[in-house]
Amino acid sequence: MFPFALSMDSSGKLLFVADGSTSDSSGNPVPGAVSVFAVSSGTPTEVAGSPFVLPVEPGGSTASASALAVTPTVYPVQYSFCSGHAPATTENLYVADSTNYVLLNYSVDTSAGTLTLMPYSTSAPGVPTGSVPSGVAVDPCNRFVYVANAGPGSIQNDVSAYTICSAVNLLSQPPCPIADYSLNPVTGSPYPAGDKPGPMAVDAYGNFLYVVNTGSNNISGYRISPTTGALSGFTGLPVVTGVGPNSIAIRSDDSWLFVANTGYPGTLSQYAITLSTGALDSASATSTLDYPSGVAVK
Repeated sequence: MFPFALSMDSSGKLLFVADGSTSDSSGNPVPGAVSVFAVSSGTPTEVAGSPFVLPVEPGGSTASASALAVTPTVYPVQYSFCSGHAPATTENLYVADSTNYVLLNYSVDTSAGTLTLMPYSTSAPGVPTGSVPSGVAVDPCNRFVYVANAGPGSIQNDVSAYTICSAVNLLSQPPCPIADYSLNPVTGSPYPAGDKPGPMAVDAYGNFLYVVNTGSNNISGYRISPTTGALSGFTGLPVVTGVGPNSIAIRSDDSWLFVANTGYPGTLSQYAITLSTGALDSASATSTLDYPSGVAVK
């Protein structure tokens, strides 16, 4: 019940679903959780132990999974640009809890699909985010994680940035103590966004981050520092979307970006990406069926 987001791992074998709330195998209601499905010949089968219920922070409220992203373990040929960042031999899933304002880190058993929580500290399951985290993105080189914080009101409206503590990031600032795929906040984070930022995506070459601002009907864009993960805005953005933007996808060749707009009538906004600058050139929107709520592209 109430699935908010989904993500498939880079091997195409596991599908993860962020559940605001759901039910167990007996039909009993459970709070926020992550459902995991093994995908074989295009058919998903829920793995043993799924759904995996999110922990509650000390003194916190019932958890609600609002967004998630998984680290890549397979790089396409064009990802040779990830110098020194070989694909990880382990897989981690980062899940936003929009009730307790934290990002949870799970180690993924790629054979069984089961999830194991990697606590942020002995007293806190998750790393703190801004208020109402509503979007998560992992860069394609396993270097950084970004979280969109949507509110409430105009209190937040920004993007938090974290370094993934892998072997190549042990000398990051602040320094990572151990290569365990835990998260360190990036110096200078968070970064301003538009109204109610949510869905987000990193381009295929790890240069730019795009964030859909669901309250202001536009897209913010940032250049990613390859060494620190810090974000800087660039000219030409934000660009306008349709009414009710709710999802984003970028082609694997980095040529086009798409946003589904749930306003009536439904539309699909499309933008050509300038590879050198990250700028977006709007093309004519395409009509869809009513109330589209997701977009995916190969």
